[in-house]
Amino acid sequence: MFTTLKLPFQFDVHRLKADLAQVQPDEWVLHHNRVDYDGGWSGAALRSAGGATRNLILDSGQTADYADTPLLDRCHYFREVLAAFDCQLKSVRLLSLAPQSFIKEHTDRELQYEDGELRIHIPIQTNPRVEFYSNGERLLLEEGSTYYLNANLPHRVSNRGASERVHLVIDAKVTPWVDALFQRSLAENWSVPRVAAEEEFEKFQALLLREPALQAKLRAISNPDECFTTACQLGREYGLQFDKADIHAAKLALNRGEVPGTIELESSAESLRDWVPARVHVREPEPIVEWAHFGNQPFTQPFFEQTLSAATASPFASVFRGYSTLPTAADSARDVEPHGFIFHMTRCGSTLLTQMLATLPENLVVAEAPAIDHVAQADLKLASLSTEQHMHWLRAIVRAMGRPRNSSQSRFFVKLHAWNIHQLPLFRAAFPATPWIFLYRDPLEVLASQLMEPGNYSVPGMVDPRTLQLTAADAVLTDRFGWCSKMLARICESAVRFHDTKALFVNYTALPEAACSEVAKHFGLHLSDDEAEKMRARAQFHSKTPFYWAGKDERPKVLKDEAQRQKATELLGPIYQELKALSS
Repeated sequence: MFTTLKLPFQFDVHRLKADLAQVQPDEWVLHHNRVDYDGGWSGAALRSAGGATRNLILDSGQTADYADTPLLDRCHYFREVLAAFDCQLKSVRLLSLAPQSFIKEHTDRELQYEDGELRIHIPIQTNPRVEFYSNGERLLLEEGSTYYLNANLPHRVSNRGASERVHLVIDAKVTPWVDALFQRSLAENWSVPRVAAEEEFEKFQALLLREPALQAKLRAISNPDECFTTACQLGREYGLQFDKADIHAAKLALNRGEVPGTIELESSAESLRDWVPARVHVREPEPIVEWAHFGNQPFTQPFFEQTLSAATASPFASVFRGYSTLPTAADSARDVEPHGFIFHMTRCGSTLLTQMLATLPENLVVAEAPAIDHVAQADLKLASLSTEQHMHWLRAIVRAMGRPRNSSQSRFFVKLHAWNIHQLPLFRAAFPATPWIFLYRDPLEVLASQLMEPGNYSVPGMVDPRTLQLTAADAVLTDRFGWCSKMLARICESAVRFHDTKALFVNYTALPEAACSEVAKHFGLHLSDDEAEKMRARAQFHSKTPFYWAGKDERPKVLKDEAQRQKATELLGPIYQELKALSS
């Protein structure tokens, strides 16, 4: 498989920049995939589906009629550049990443040479502080040069410089001419330069995992400056040279969800005993698990990310991480089996249920852990991932998340994100003996709630639409009402389609009492009167802010717009009846 390849073209940088200057400010549009970047990422189309300058979407369905845009008519040298490619051109765009902006690690689909598609990058304007990583390697991309980059692989870009980074990006079909071009590049040894990564700090992080005494020294320091100064001193004692600037840079990279370019993978499960998977970086050939130090931090917050924030509030835990493969994660918890999975359609009492379960000291409840979601959706990043391998990965990360936090914990429950219902067959294959429930509510009430107080996933463009079984066109062409309606319909349809003998469907109207009766029985819990009373007592407080008394939310959730109410009823009414039938 080709990962990267420098192609035998060198274009005139001055003429490229002269054409770039032809683009007017109002011709730049923000990139539609808003979930994958921080800062400013914009583009202008030179060739697009329908020939519109403001259309940046590549039609992966192969149905689009691509045409040159009016902008390309003004850019004579860009036309010369495109004429050099004797193949079928699809989308051609200028993509600009603003200073101090970051494109998060992501993958694109159906954009690799082996599948008959390719993406070509021609840097027009860059700077020394632009960092482009593909599949964990930092690449040096020079102005005017031409590169094939396998966009199916995980890639990310950081622009820490003071000027914009602009590439001419060409999507095209593979033809015999392209085949010959690639063979020529290989024969003439045109390679993409790699940049040596800074390794000293990463080596120190790996050393910490194997040296509990070093960890203890740093964990005992509550002042960040003192902690990081001590870390630098300890590093020098082991012959590792890094400074506080390296530590702060690593912390910023963590906050952006990046994994270091060079890491040492921990192979000892014992070294990870007090660490918990914070997230998983999905990449070829194998995902990397990022571990955060939790110590004795309990999982009592409504959501795992809140627990993660609490656990990593100290200077040590805020920056130092461990890294391993998924098999090492599996080695840390081979005997762990979940006692129940909780799926839901959002805004339907799932957080209340998990908080009720978490009141019992025997229960470990993991609620919406990013690491599990990253693995569950790994096939969106790795198109070649087999179902068998995917199942092994999911089993490994779920078990690693379920390691008991103390000696009293003997039961393990997992609450998933709402969209994970689409991966339910994968969870069932990985854990066939585990019962699961699906919590639901009148979809019109959920829809009204999402429109009043939207989650990020209910806003078009804020998450990858494939996560919700939607499309890029939905993200661009659909308003929030239409987006949310389709999202809820897809969730409910998957729940109905995947219903089996291990399922229990629970209506929001049955809570909180159902938690102590049907749900407890379904999950094999034999509650004492005291345990049931503890769970009921938790239900008297707000699920997401447990220090507020709330009880059940009795406020009516209604769509005030009559036309919207009619459309929503037509789309969601029938599936709601199916859900109720399955829970009776």
